[in-house]
Amino acid sequence: MGKRRLTDSRYPPGKRYSVNHLLENEYFPCDELSHEQIKHFKELCNKGQVFWILDGYDEFAQNIPEQLKDVFDHVRETQHHILTSRPYAIESSYDVKLEITGFTNDNIVKYVQQFFDQITKEINNDSSEIQKLLRLLKKNSSIWGVAHIPVNLELICSLWCNNDWKKTTVLTLTVLYDNIIEWQCRRYLTKKNINHEYITKSDVYDQCNAELQFLEYLAFKGMECNKIMLTPAILNEAKDDLKSVAVNIAQTL
Repeated sequence: MGKRRLTDSRYPPGKRYSVNHLLENEYFPCDELSHEQIKHFKELCNKGQVFWILDGYDEFAQNIPEQLKDVFDHVRETQHHILTSRPYAIESSYDVKLEITGFTNDNIVKYVQQFFDQITKEINNDSSEIQKLLRLLKKNSSIWGVAHIPVNLELICSLWCNNDWKKTTVLTLTVLYDNIIEWQCRRYLTKKNINHEYITKSDVYDQCNAELQFLEYLAFKGMECNKIMLTPAILNEAKDDLKSVAVNIAQTL
């Protein structure tokens, strides 16, 4: 369920909403469910046979529209569900709490194999790239360390597929992060329908100067507050401090 879709325009204030409304609006917006279908869904909920996944709930809970509070309280209090959140971001009591941890060494190898197996099927890529990448990662203990974080490993694999690193024998953390930043900037320009195929890295950074300024300052604020997880308060403070920087925060993040 997309948190950004749970807005006043889609759920106007002044009305009581139920789980049936969530089902219809979010999963069948173009179809009119019959009375029998809605009744069946309600029966499944009453029997505890519907499993809800409230992903990133902390982001939503801090800005939940007033008219939707009751229905989500109902889901959390009466329905089987998994709620994912940043650590300590919300106060909720659960019998079982699980923490997502980083990859093990074996996990890294398996992830890279699965990633390139999929790429090989799609674009007939050389499967030997798997061992080349793994050898390069293991040569640098710092890079091997950051590869244990799933999102970092996904970025590394994607970069390997989109850059000619076949002749690379040494990869430093600085070079890795520099390539990640350039690649993410180019992806951002693509989303904005800006052609960047023939422009240099320097020109790419110029095109994304405002966004990079904001992200750099946001990272500094997080370091200043000793926070790895950036809270809405830190985000708003950075936004207020950099009012002169014209940037669409929603698109940037």
